[in-house]
Amino acid sequence: GRFCYWTCDDVEAGRLIANETSRPWGPKGPSPDTVWKNRTPISREEREHFVRSHRENREYYGKLCDKSKSERTKGERRAVEKTLVDAGCLVVKRRRITPQVYDEKRTDLT
Repeated sequence: GRFCYWTCDDVEAGRLIANETSRPWGPKGPSPDTVWKNRTPISREEREHFVRSHRENREYYGKLCDKSKSERTKGERRAVEKTLVDAGCLVVKRRRITPQVYDEKRTDLT
């Protein structure tokens, strides 16, 4: 009844279906729902360490920027990223992707 107009309920229903039926770890792998249900919850000590680490990173990155809203937001994003990387919850890979160039005189790609 709402052609071309999605609501939050439509998006949530799609997310639930995807988490039940998708197999990002291969056709015989578990669904995201199964992985989530079988996860090991973090301990109180791990949570407290994470909160302390985030607080320290917020203070550090907060001192590096001026007080404009965009700079504060940038500092907050850096603090969250650093905290997640330090906790082993996030891996950031930055690498240059060089396009392959075909040379008509050669048969291989360089």
